[in-house]
Amino acid sequence: MVKHLTHFEDLLFTHGSSIYNRIAKAIYEGEAHYSIKWDGAPAVVVGNNGYYGGEFVSSKSFHNSYPLVWTPETIHKVEDEGLREKLSAVLYAALGHIPPGAIWQGDLLFHEPHSLSHIDWLIKPNVVSYKIPPDRAHGTKVGVVFHTPLSKGAAKISSPHIYDPGHELQLHTVPISRRLDELNVKPAYDPSFMEQYMNWCVKNSQPFDMSPTQARRFHVEKSTKHISGLKSERGVSDATKRWADHWRYLNVDWDARQRAMEHILHWKADLIHSLNHQTAMQTGVAAHVAGHDIHEGFVVTIPHGNQQLQFKLVDRRIFSAANFEAHK
Repeated sequence: MVKHLTHFEDLLFTHGSSIYNRIAKAIYEGEAHYSIKWDGAPAVVVGNNGYYGGEFVSSKSFHNSYPLVWTPETIHKVEDEGLREKLSAVLYAALGHIPPGAIWQGDLLFHEPHSLSHIDWLIKPNVVSYKIPPDRAHGTKVGVVFHTPLSKGAAKISSPHIYDPGHELQLHTVPISRRLDELNVKPAYDPSFMEQYMNWCVKNSQPFDMSPTQARRFHVEKSTKHISGLKSERGVSDATKRWADHWRYLNVDWDARQRAMEHILHWKADLIHSLNHQTAMQTGVAAHVAGHDIHEGFVVTIPHGNQQLQFKLVDRRIFSAANFEAHK
């Protein structure tokens, strides 16, 4: 199953400032791996497995306890007409080109053939708009970015009827940060604090400054909303204590955390700018959202001990605002 990835700035809370030195080292030594987050919709799963009846298509429901999959013989049973139209287009474009045993998850970019071969094609599958060069998608029936193999050793799905711009990014140079040793910020082990805090700033049209006053106001609103929904006296008492302890823990070395975050956000902006430029160079596809030439974001993977560390780079002030606006 595709997991929820931590944002770059949230690593300050989950790992402390030292993790950014490890990231800088991985980038400098060429150990970092980069991929593009395409803003397609809906999620699609395409595979070829005898257990599911051969070649099949599915949606995010593939990850249910009892996966819902559809073959050419059963695709007509998809109840939602819009979803059925999209999944049918993907299935028939992929038929005969899905390697045995392969199961891939991807995001749908378009499901209507592009008939013009001499002009750029503008599509908007979700929040981000994409401009596809005329020589890229011409002759294809659907556009799908296959980004996650759901079966071991799966060969990539490659069909002449499917336009897949690719998600792997081959980089030449990316910005390197200065070290953050002098700040020595310890982790706070709250993986969602920054995500919720920054989204709160966007929703409330607040400039994100991570000042103690602003952060405290967010924390009070969040805790009050949670506590007000509790019914028992004991539940209210326990939750009040937990939220108070939570703030005391977060508030340790807040000045250092604020200084570190200022640098981290500047570094993130430089990384996103560089990756956007190199994505346009590599794929030929220009991305645009809310008046900015920017992709949804990027996923970075680096070695970390005996495992790998993955995080995503997303400009929340731009993409989150556009996302909230689109789903009002």
